Amino acid sequence: KLQAMGKEIISFHSTGIGGRVMEQMIRDGHIKAVMDVTLHEMTAEYFGGYGYSKGADNRLTAGAEMGIPMLVCPGGIDFICLRKEEFFDDEEERGHVWHNSELTHTRLYEHEILDITRTIIERLNRAKGKVTVVLPMQGLRTLSRPGEPFHKPETIKKMRDLFKEGLKPEIEFKCYDLNFMDPEFADVLVDEMLKLLEYV
Repeated sequence: KLQAMGKEIISFHSTGIGGRVMEQMIRDGHIKAVMDVTLHEMTAEYFGGYGYSKGADNRLTAGAEMGIPMLVCPGGIDFICLRKEEFFDDEEERGHVWHNSELTHTRLYEHEILDITRTIIERLNRAKGKVTVVLPMQGLRTLSRPGEPFHKPETIKKMRDLFKEGLKPEIEFKCYDLNFMDPEFADVLVDEMLKLLEYV
């Protein structure tokens, strides 16, 4: 939809190299606004550079420092991507699903998700430019609907409370009774991004 409106789009996959390149391009002045809606790489950073998506430490900091408009959603912070030889000692207790024949999506505990949420808040509070944070209350990724392994509605409510309490007043925070994968949430992201582009 944004491309149809004539906006130039660059997409980055949240696999370590993607986030690292995006942050560098922001610092180099090539990116004037960012829709940063999959912060999964922050899980690898949280565990000390562990897992498939490692290598993109200090996510969100480039946009904050450069003062560009930022639309942020904490998508994908509820799991870490691991190979079988990287499994945690408590892998079975945590639970996981196979992403493909090589990689699993391993669930995080609630306290870990909330720790990462606090890091998001701390980094965004340094932002010099306009920031909007959106939170889909019905799930942060695929397989997060009722009955699915990443369905964590109570954790998301606690995330909501942290964002409300911790974000500085200048940051707009909005909750939507949608799942990250809903087409309607994609429309929300486009609408919110268009509002932020007025500040470019």
